[in-house]
Amino acid sequence: MDVVDISDRTNPVKIASISDPQGNTHSSWTTRDHNYLFATNELDGTQATVWDIRDISDTEPMAHYSANLQMWFTIPTIRGDYAFISHNTEGLRVSRSQRSNPARRSRIL
Repeated sequence: MDVVDISDRTNPVKIASISDPQGNTHSSWTTRDHNYLFATNELDGTQATVWDIRDISDTEPMAHYSANLQMWFTIPTIRGDYAFISHNTEGLRVSRSQRSNPARRSRIL
């Protein structure tokens, strides 16, 4: 995954790369404070990954999530403490994270 500064949309600047061993990252979303990144892969058998991006030069995966390892998911959206995750065949899942520890989640739907 590449991290790109698009504050000047006519001149995007790559500022970092994050190596995801699962590969095929499809989409991602940051928390409001931009400390964590929730990334999804469109491959069966992969999990979404919550990344600690507080230090963009030294990112670390914090947690993994999947409602069903047989199916892939796409398009995460973070709103406050909630992650809305759309699955290919599993439908919408809503997960709640603790602000003090985004890797700790409880499934809502």
